[in-house]
Amino acid sequence: MRLLLVRHGQTPSNLKHLLDTAEPGPGLTALGQEQAAALPDALASERIDALYASTLVRTQLTAAPLAAARGLEVRVRAGIRELTAGDLEMRGDDEAAHTYMHTA
Repeated sequence: MRLLLVRHGQTPSNLKHLLDTAEPGPGLTALGQEQAAALPDALASERIDALYASTLVRTQLTAAPLAAARGLEVRVRAGIRELTAGDLEMRGDDEAAHTYMHTA
């Protein structure tokens, strides 16, 4: 078995460098939608038997074009997501980013 991990497309919070981990989370920017739309071609040579996404909207929107192209459903699972930012949620300062990145 081979596991491919794909990061979600760009979100508005990414542009502002914010820790945005709360559900359901933001959607995708126009660039993020383009990134998601590029996945079917980018992964054309890969065998893909199943698609999984977290409960965050951005992950499901990123997976949707690939799912449509492959005739697969996106299986949403709660346990496959980043750590929640807690008190750091929606902060964009260097201290918050450093603390978050060194939590796990």
